[in-house]
Amino acid sequence: MALLAAVACPALAIPGAAAPRVKNLPYRDAVFAATHNSYSGGIGGDRGDLATQLDNGVRQLELDLHLVNGRFEVGDDGPGDAVYHGGANPKTNALPDWLLTIKKWSAKHPEAAPITLVLAVHSNLNSDRGVASVLVDDLTENIGDDRLAVLTPNATVDGLSGKIIPVLSGRQDSRLAYLRDQGTVPAVAVNSHGQVVEVHDSGHGTLWYWIGQWQADDTVRWLSHGRYDTGTNPAVALTDDGMLVEVHQSEHAKQLFYRLGQIDSTGGLRWRVPSTSYGDGERPSLLLTGPNTVNEIHRADTRAVEYLTRTGQIGQKEIRWSGLTLTHDDGHPTDWGCTSASRCIEVRSATFTFMMEKTLQYRTNVFDSSAWQRVIYPQVMATEVQYEDSKDRAAYLVLLLNSTFAAAPADRGVAQTTWMNDARDWGRPLREWGFAQDSQGLPVPNFPSTDYPYAGWYKRYLERRPHYVS
Repeated sequence: MALLAAVACPALAIPGAAAPRVKNLPYRDAVFAATHNSYSGGIGGDRGDLATQLDNGVRQLELDLHLVNGRFEVGDDGPGDAVYHGGANPKTNALPDWLLTIKKWSAKHPEAAPITLVLAVHSNLNSDRGVASVLVDDLTENIGDDRLAVLTPNATVDGLSGKIIPVLSGRQDSRLAYLRDQGTVPAVAVNSHGQVVEVHDSGHGTLWYWIGQWQADDTVRWLSHGRYDTGTNPAVALTDDGMLVEVHQSEHAKQLFYRLGQIDSTGGLRWRVPSTSYGDGERPSLLLTGPNTVNEIHRADTRAVEYLTRTGQIGQKEIRWSGLTLTHDDGHPTDWGCTSASRCIEVRSATFTFMMEKTLQYRTNVFDSSAWQRVIYPQVMATEVQYEDSKDRAAYLVLLLNSTFAAAPADRGVAQTTWMNDARDWGRPLREWGFAQDSQGLPVPNFPSTDYPYAGWYKRYLERRPHYVS
C-alpha cells in the first residue's frame, strides 16, 4: 500500500510551493532536487515533463546540446535522442523552445528557489563560425537578462528567488573557450558608432576576429567571433560606415594581403573581398585618414630598417593603392585605436589570471593598469570544472581556478570522493550526475542529479538534508 501511495503521489514537495528555508542560506550550502537528462521524461528513468519536475520541487535541470545547422538542439547522444516530447514539453528539439518552457514556469513562480540549468554542450564552441554567440543569444533572448543570474560568492537562496542560473558543462574545449580566447599580436579599431573590431593570430598561423559594441559603461560587449584567414601580423581599420579594412602578412613569406568586410548592426561580419595580395613586405599597419581612405606602412622585405608607405582608397569591391614611397615612420600603432571623440581602446595578449597565458584582453581606460578585461563573450553562464578534467593538467588548472561549479559522475572511488570533498571545501556547488540509491555518502552534493526524482529512497535522502531546498 505504501508503494502504491508513492506511485500515486510521487511529489518531492507540494507542487509550486517552496520548502521551508533557512534564512539567508548560502546557495553554495543548499541541497536541491536535481534531474539528469531532464528532457527524457520516462525514457531511461522516471521524470515527467519539465513542468512536472519543477512543480514537484526539482530545482536543477540538465539539457544535452548539439549544434545542427547553426542552432542548438536538445538530445542525449545526438539531436532528438531520448527526448520526450509529451506533456508540456516542447514538440521540437530546438533549444529556444526548451528555454521558453523553463522561463514560463519561472515567471509563474517568482518566489520559487532558483533554477540551476546545466547546459551540457557536445559541440565545439570555438569553431570557425563562433557558435558560442548562438548559445549566449539563445539564453538572453529566450530567458532574458532580468531573469538570468550569475553566481557570486555570497549569493543566498532567497536572494536568487525566481532566477535561472545557467551552467556551461560538456566538452572541455568549449568550457575553456568560453572562459578565455588565446592569441598573439592582436590589433584593434573602433569607429564613431562604437563598433569595435579586433583581429589576431592564433599563434599557429590562423587569423581570427572579434566584433564588439561599445557600451554606456565604457565596456565592450563582444558579439561575434570567427576565423577568417591564414597569416600573421594582422592590422585593421574601421570606417564609420562599418567597412572593415584588414591587412596581414603571409605566415610563410614576406607577402602582404588585404581584405574588405562589412559589419552590420547586430555585430555580424560579411566579407566583401577575399584575401588579395598587394605586394611584398612584413609587419603591415593601417591608419584611417579619411572617410574612405587608409594609410598603410610596412617594413620592406629587403632592408629591416627601411619602411614604405602608400595610400588606399576604399571601394566596395577593392582598395585602390597608390605607389610606394619611403617613410621615416616605423608604422602606425595597431594595438590601440581612438575615435575623434577620444573614445580609445587598447588590446594585448598576456596572462590574465594564473595559468591563463596569452589571453586576449582589452581596456578602454588606457591610464588604468588594472582595467584589463577579457575579449570574450558575455559571461551569462557559469562554467563547471569536472573530475575528469584533471587528466589534462594545464586545462584543469584554468577550469579549476576560474569555474564556479564542480561536477563528477556518481560512480565514486577514493580519489573521486577526495576530489569531491575538496570541491565542497573550495565553496564550489557540486553536481553528481547519475545519482542512484547506492550513490549516497559523503560529501553530500548540492545537486544529486538522478533519473528517478520521485523514488522513495531519493525523497528520504533529500528530507534528511537540513539544507534541502525546493
